[in-house]
Amino acid sequence: MMDQIRDIIHSIRAFNRYYTWKIGLLNNRLYGTDFSLTEARMIFHAEENQGVTAGEIASFLNLDPGYTSRVIKKLTDAGILSKEKSGKDTRSYHLSLSPKGKKVLADLEKISGDFIESILSPLTVSEKLEVLSAMEKISTLLEKNETRADIYTLRTMKPGDLGYVAASHALLYAAEYQFDHTFEFYVGEAVMAFAKKFDPEKEALWIAENRFRRMGSIAIVNNGNGVAQLRWLLVEAAGRGCGLGEKLVETAVGFAREKKYEKIILMTIDFLTPARRIYEKFGFAMVSSEKTVEWGREMSIEYLELKL
Repeated sequence: MMDQIRDIIHSIRAFNRYYTWKIGLLNNRLYGTDFSLTEARMIFHAEENQGVTAGEIASFLNLDPGYTSRVIKKLTDAGILSKEKSGKDTRSYHLSLSPKGKKVLADLEKISGDFIESILSPLTVSEKLEVLSAMEKISTLLEKNETRADIYTLRTMKPGDLGYVAASHALLYAAEYQFDHTFEFYVGEAVMAFAKKFDPEKEALWIAENRFRRMGSIAIVNNGNGVAQLRWLLVEAAGRGCGLGEKLVETAVGFAREKKYEKIILMTIDFLTPARRIYEKFGFAMVSSEKTVEWGREMSIEYLELKL
């Protein structure tokens, strides 16, 4: 048994040496740019998580806090990162990319994409999909017992996300709560209405990602007259138990406050107990409820609100 484990470890280390060489990570500068791998990762993370703090970056990237602070200072001095003092803790700063930083990120993404494309170019489409499948399998197995919310990245809407929201709700609610096919139509119709009238100044949709996979969603929709509606909170089964639901709600509520909404409303169902606990933690209170039959089953629909 011990010999088998040693052989496995030896093979994994050999693959690590090959892979880091293959994708050019042994050089001090990433793909011939002026940035190290760590610097590039911080730039990417700051864009994907607007308002992130130094501590959150250090935790997510598993870096020493002191080293993280030095790299952030370098990127800030270079005009790539912008800092804004936290309203809750004056010792903490929220970080985001400056206009220069966004240009740097665009250049890095193009260079990185071109490099990966050159590696994959000798392969057939089928072989490329095999590589992707193997990488997803490795990620899934190694993260099997992860329970940290900070392994998830929250980002705003990209192409394909609206379809994910409708499909994931239909699949999850059918599997866990026995909703029928009419629920998919209900969510899809609402998602299409959101897309048609989307106002980026007052509305947002966030997707939680774990490496390659979408793991959850939430949105703020403008209902007019200073009222925001919180919609489409969902956490996939594999993403539960680590505070991801709270992280999604915190992000949405923070956005609504920033946009000067007067209150947030939402609709939930009596048997969605985990979601209800999260809403109550953030101060949402029930204002009314009604018993009904919807989407193939009996339920009590509850209407909650949070005054900001």
